Amino acid sequence: MLFNNTTEPDRWFSGQHRAFYRLLPELHHWLSSPLGVRLLAIQAQQLEHWLPYIFGYHLVQVGVSPDLRLVDTCRIAHKVILTPRLITTNCSQLQGSLTEWPIQPNSVDMVLLHHALEFFENPHRLLFEANKAIIPGGKLIVIGFNPYSLLNLWRGLGFPHYKFLRQAHFIRPGRLQDWFKLLGFSLDKVCYPAVKLADTYYPTKLDRYCESIGLGIGSFYIMQATKETVGMTPIKPLWRPTAPKVVTLPLAEPTTRR
Repeated sequence: MLFNNTTEPDRWFSGQHRAFYRLLPELHHWLSSPLGVRLLAIQAQQLEHWLPYIFGYHLVQVGVSPDLRLVDTCRIAHKVILTPRLITTNCSQLQGSLTEWPIQPNSVDMVLLHHALEFFENPHRLLFEANKAIIPGGKLIVIGFNPYSLLNLWRGLGFPHYKFLRQAHFIRPGRLQDWFKLLGFSLDKVCYPAVKLADTYYPTKLDRYCESIGLGIGSFYIMQATKETVGMTPIKPLWRPTAPKVVTLPLAEPTTRR
């Protein structure tokens, strides 16, 4: 994955989100490895059961995936990656601050946070910005590594396959659900897929059994939540479809600084 040459905006974002900004190349490189490709494939397979039932006009993805393959099966036409660091890709990108999204409030139908909360230095703020951008009745999907999994144990033991995870701060599913409630989200569903991320003696049969009985010890979790509202009436936004790869999100209006 080729990163663009450093520009003036890049210098500003690298200072604001220093840790996450520096991690992105390493994370993108790992996702292009056989293990990373396997992880993305399993996650995309699970999302195939959920995304076709989500509709709207705008989708924003924030996280470590360098492309939009995870949301290929979503019927929402306009999809964009919000990132502090632009990369060379065929996907639509919007470079902006992750603590102050350059998007108008209540303008996005779905937000996907893909391993963003555990790697970003301010997960509370990131979740708050996602909530602010989503329309009433819109969807939030969060994918995160599970602290109750054997993956987390192996990370602590220093297995080389999971070296990159040492910089992640795993968030408990229960804690994340508490954050949802505080922000006014209702939990739709959650799953803990069983994953064999490496060619080792990982007990996938045990994982699958625990998954079948609802015991959440899978390597990662996927949560879908709805932003609640009263008396919701769908209204078509006042914009026209544009050519692909052009960002058409309702951007936040600039403010005057004194």
